[in-house]
Amino acid sequence: MFYPHAGPPSQLREWAGIGLLALVVAGMLLAYRWEAPGALFSLAALAIFVLAAGMRRYDEIAILAAPGILFLIDWGLRRTHRPHPR
Repeated sequence: MFYPHAGPPSQLREWAGIGLLALVVAGMLLAYRWEAPGALFSLAALAIFVLAAGMRRYDEIAILAAPGILFLIDWGLRRTHRPHPR
């Protein structure tokens, strides 16, 4: 995935991959404030990246998807577990 001496992106596919990864990061930043929409945006951009780039390194995909999944879990737990009134 990372080749430091590969040179700059030359094809549309490579530029699309860079843009999609930027959207993944933007989704994670959005999820800091709005958990569910930001996490879904981040995971959707990651899924499109995987399809567009034809990536088969599932360990790297799992690492990139982990924050989005954790934001979704946090959002779900906050919705289902309300504090009890005293």
